[in-house]
Amino acid sequence: MIQILYRPEQYHIQILGHAQSAPYGHDLICASVSILTYTLAAFIQKLQASGHLADYTVSLQNGHAILACTPFTTISAAPVFDTICMGFQILAENFPENVMFRRE
Repeated sequence: MIQILYRPEQYHIQILGHAQSAPYGHDLICASVSILTYTLAAFIQKLQASGHLADYTVSLQNGHAILACTPFTTISAAPVFDTICMGFQILAENFPENVMFRRE
């Protein structure tokens, strides 16, 4: 099961595990979580490159990811984080045996 924890006030997402809905390399649920994760990672890295973040973490490993950032007050990352998390929530609702999403 993939477990996703989102702390909105900290712009922090932690993702652990695998969906295990199909053999490795053929798991569409894992692929869905991965593309959302990599999209958010690209967004964070773009904000950092343009000087909009005071601090950030992008750690992407097989079965474990941490994505977090501390934006300066002139920009808000909330709409993008919330949109990506909406995708995670949709996956969790449609595949509850494979994805768990929690907001803290």
